[in-house]
Amino acid sequence: MLRVYPSSKVKHAPMWSQLQKETSHIFFNARWLKRAEHGETMEGADFRELWHECQEDVKNADAFLLYAEDDDHLRGALVEVGFALAHGVRVIVVTPVEDPITLLGSWLWAGGVMRVRTMEEAMKELYLMTEKGRKEEQERRWFEIQKVENEEKKKRKLRPFRKEERECSCGGSGSACECE
Repeated sequence: MLRVYPSSKVKHAPMWSQLQKETSHIFFNARWLKRAEHGETMEGADFRELWHECQEDVKNADAFLLYAEDDDHLRGALVEVGFALAHGVRVIVVTPVEDPITLLGSWLWAGGVMRVRTMEEAMKELYLMTEKGRKEEQERRWFEIQKVENEEKKKRKLRPFRKEERECSCGGSGSACECE
């Protein structure tokens, strides 16, 4: 199972919870999400503990999934992206906005960052990161290669032999044949 750190404004916590229930190949590795589900409020030193948990959860994730809508003003999520990039965790940004750089910034072009427009696209990318997904993709590519190779073989079989290409029982072919 893939460990994914979900990141967004806290108002999107119900979306993450629903997505976790519907998705069997990933586990949302984020204690902030549990706190949000329980309606915890925080003050002062609680934030120190929260940020420590967030950094640990990001560090231990296989992937980082950021969700942003055009009216979201992200602050903490951007710090979490920094944690992910610093720890070499692959980042997938989901945002339907036309100009994501205006919303999020030029870090979208950093290595290890991928942008998609829908959560469905993100789930597909995450699935491909799982062992089963990698195997299926590898199988799909193998079948594509086999299809191309089979088509090439058919073309070769359909092409008529010229005298110089024909093999002979004496071991020679074409103009090098001693039988003719």
